[in-house]
Amino acid sequence: FNWGFSTFSGTTAQALIGPSPTQPRFSPNAYDMQNAINTFYSIQDGYDTPYRVAIQMARTAIQNDTGRTADTKYIVVFISDGLPIPPVSDATLT
Repeated sequence: FNWGFSTFSGTTAQALIGPSPTQPRFSPNAYDMQNAINTFYSIQDGYDTPYRVAIQMARTAIQNDTGRTADTKYIVVFISDGLPIPPVSDATLT
């Protein structure tokens, strides 16, 4: 099992697990996930919810996963406290 964690607000998304905020990666280390959660709790809400940017961050993490095999499965959990900014339909998020 590997962990990834990104957050999004304002107009950007940032990886909380990765070599930099713009380079998400997956980690098998639960400590990395705990650090990401701790960091998340310290981030002030930026109000806007850029769904497209957040989904692109997840897509980038999956596409760049060097550990991916034909048997790899991904579960993406998307949690938001607001409506997408800018407004989008469900069809445009895929």
